[in-house]
Amino acid sequence: MDNLVHLMIIETVKKILQENIICNNCLGRQFALLITGGKITNYDRGLSLKSYLLMETHSKILNNIGDQDENIDIIKKIAENGMFQPAVTTLEKFGINIEIKKGCTICKGIMNKIPYYADKVKEKLETVQFNNFLVGSKFNSEIIENEDRLRAKYQLKWGETIKGEFNREVGKIVLKGLKGKFVEFNNPEVVAVVNTIKDEIELNINPLFIYGRYLKLIRGIPQTHWICKNCNGLGCEECNYKGYKYETSIEELITKKVIEICEGTDAKFHGAGREDIDALMLGTGRPFVIEIRAPKKRFIDLKKVEKVVNEYAENKIIIKDLEFSDKYRVRKIKANSQLVNKTYRAKIEIKSKVDPEQIYELEKKFSNVIIEQRTPLRVLHRRVNKIRKKRIYSFKIDEITDYGFIAIITSQGGTYIKELISGDNGRTRPSVSESLGNIECNVLELDVIIVDTISID
Repeated sequence: MDNLVHLMIIETVKKILQENIICNNCLGRQFALLITGGKITNYDRGLSLKSYLLMETHSKILNNIGDQDENIDIIKKIAENGMFQPAVTTLEKFGINIEIKKGCTICKGIMNKIPYYADKVKEKLETVQFNNFLVGSKFNSEIIENEDRLRAKYQLKWGETIKGEFNREVGKIVLKGLKGKFVEFNNPEVVAVVNTIKDEIELNINPLFIYGRYLKLIRGIPQTHWICKNCNGLGCEECNYKGYKYETSIEELITKKVIEICEGTDAKFHGAGREDIDALMLGTGRPFVIEIRAPKKRFIDLKKVEKVVNEYAENKIIIKDLEFSDKYRVRKIKANSQLVNKTYRAKIEIKSKVDPEQIYELEKKFSNVIIEQRTPLRVLHRRVNKIRKKRIYSFKIDEITDYGFIAIITSQGGTYIKELISGDNGRTRPSVSESLGNIECNVLELDVIIVDTISID
């Protein structure tokens, strides 16, 4: 190290100790960016700086260099303000007895309690299941300001934050006491926050994500909760005092039991699009992700989860193919739900007699064609009024009946199939109704039979 820099550091340390009561951690932390790597800690840096200054000053006394009273005063400050026992022992050899001052003016003694807080964190973490963790902290603003003032006053530019050191040192001790766990900085499953103000540990448990597919076996169930508009969820006679328009939902049927199994606080349901309330979801099922918030249990048997949920939702829905996932899967299925192909089975009513040949001609008219759909009247109250262009890939007549026909339709995600048939008063063009000479056509029953897996799984 350059001699000038060396003198500057020692003179700075001397001034700090003359004017502040400071522990080894808080002194060493001001020089944390010097001698990085290895296993050296800020405590080691502070200890080394105090030791070096003590040795240098003691050697001046022994060699009668400089003002002896000033040298003795420096050692007194190292002993008193530095809370440094070797300096006390050195003074005793000169017949000077002195008491160490208590309480670092920077951290207020918190850095000496790192082992204590590490024990509390470990004890708290043992109440939940996790693979990885991170330690965070909350400090009184006075402590942060104390350090800021110290650095400004002595023009210190090699330090790190007190939170950074505290979190790291607590985490290192905790990690030694946890077998098979590791520290995760980017996306930890649980963050143990040491609240030094309240002297308590707060656990921030990140959600558990589970991916799967569901089949909807009966009509009349919405995908997610519908709050009763009459009472806005408070409960009234119209909703049988439940706060919801419908008795249950796919969301409730799936998440209720999963929350219980994971001991979470609640859950959020993310579906790859949604079918109408009166439509079935058959075939391979619709992809979904459930986000269980603050789960105390993560190590769960997904086959058991499937069994429990399917028994609870018997004859209503079936879930399958469960696997652990992450928040990126949520973004993916949301983004792709409007892009992937979906295949429907539609039972269509025609209000007037139509030649069967006209019906079969629909297969050509709606084969690989682009339609324009203005937001349907039935959802206009909750969707932006705009025109959407959607592709119909295929339109196959499965059966002609007394009331109309049954069609198998494959289309781009986000296509309004009911409006493709009815025309929705001209808001969807072309439509089956328009193609049959503006005869009234309606969907009697609609089943989703395939949700494409491309770009989702």
